[in-house]
Amino acid sequence: MGVSLKATHRLTLNAGAGRYFQMPELLNLTGHENNKKVLKEIGSDHLIAGFDYLLTEDTRLTGEVYHKNYFRYPVIATPGYEMVSMANVGADFGSDGSYELVSKGKGKVEGVDVMIQKKVVDHVWGLVSYSYSDIRHKALDDVYRAGKFDNKHVLNAVLGFRFNKGFEFSMKYRYAGGTPYTPYDEAASRKADTGVMDLTRINDNRYDAYQRLDIRLDQREFYKRFTLISYMSIENVFDQQNEINAHWDNRKNCLAFNKQTGRYFVGGMSIEF
Repeated sequence: MGVSLKATHRLTLNAGAGRYFQMPELLNLTGHENNKKVLKEIGSDHLIAGFDYLLTEDTRLTGEVYHKNYFRYPVIATPGYEMVSMANVGADFGSDGSYELVSKGKGKVEGVDVMIQKKVVDHVWGLVSYSYSDIRHKALDDVYRAGKFDNKHVLNAVLGFRFNKGFEFSMKYRYAGGTPYTPYDEAASRKADTGVMDLTRINDNRYDAYQRLDIRLDQREFYKRFTLISYMSIENVFDQQNEINAHWDNRKNCLAFNKQTGRYFVGGMSIEF
């Protein structure tokens, strides 16, 4: 259900509520012989309220607050894994579908989204958005833990300048708080010569914050039936070494981190009909 109120010629208020259902992942359904018999659709209740305000004829401000409750989320039923929800672990367990699961997990998400968008006027356009969220899930031990994608803060900013009909310069900046990950039991891992995760500390650690700035120059050449676009860009201008994931280095017998690509250059051409 949704409702919208035109409060003034500039301000619109919005609110909505909904209940949604989704089947569990195929790997979860087929990984153990009992899963397809006992797993139910994952459910979620959403409550949302927000506004849309026209600052100027070319600039719009929008905001939204929301609350979500998840229920019947798949959690591991195997003894010794009572603290593991499939929503919390993500890729840590996603490649192994052999666990026996039950639909008894719960979760809650609360957050705020704000965005300012400016259309192309006087050669300038742009968009800035910010989100704050708190994502938590719990399994059979009834303890809420940070969700796998709980970044907390996410900021996106895009700015462009159109010199004329043919040339345009733009830049994009992205920031995201570090996502949680489950640390390894280092003593047990060294003894076993392989990574042993500390399941008593699910998502207790966080990666460093993600940051990236890209800049780009576009040239458009207009023909009768198509437009030829040539572009050059510098990706990750500040050569940020963003962390992808933590893993146990069996060769060195220690914790290690994979990093994303640093600064690199991209160029190309495309055709629009």
